[in-house]
Amino acid sequence: MNNWFVLIILYIIVTGLWGFFAKFSSGILNWQTNMSYVWFTAFVINISYIFNNIKWGFTKAHWFAIVGGIFAAIGTIIFYKALSLAPASKVIPISSTYIVLTVLLCILFLKEPLTWKLILGIIFGISSIILLSK
Repeated sequence: MNNWFVLIILYIIVTGLWGFFAKFSSGILNWQTNMSYVWFTAFVINISYIFNNIKWGFTKAHWFAIVGGIFAAIGTIIFYKALSLAPASKVIPISSTYIVLTVLLCILFLKEPLTWKLILGIIFGISSIILLSK
């Protein structure tokens, strides 16, 4: 499938279901067990899906991917701990505003264009943090 918009809609549905099931199981399992089961399952599925297309090596891009993986792991630990302490209806929307930081970093370092839509999106993202954290 090459339609990025359809893929993003599917991503929203799948990650919405992930958030629901992660929160549901966090009421039964401790956050460490919950996170481990979710991410082990995700790892097995992802590796089986992409294994034949992996381009092994250690170029600068590979190292950037490794650093991204480190941040993903740290973020996952923090996310599951937060999910065990607060309602999913607060944790998930607030955590989803990571896009504000991503957009700003892409503008600053990857020279992506800054548009009025992006500025409004950033303002709305920051507003949602304020509204949902009260």
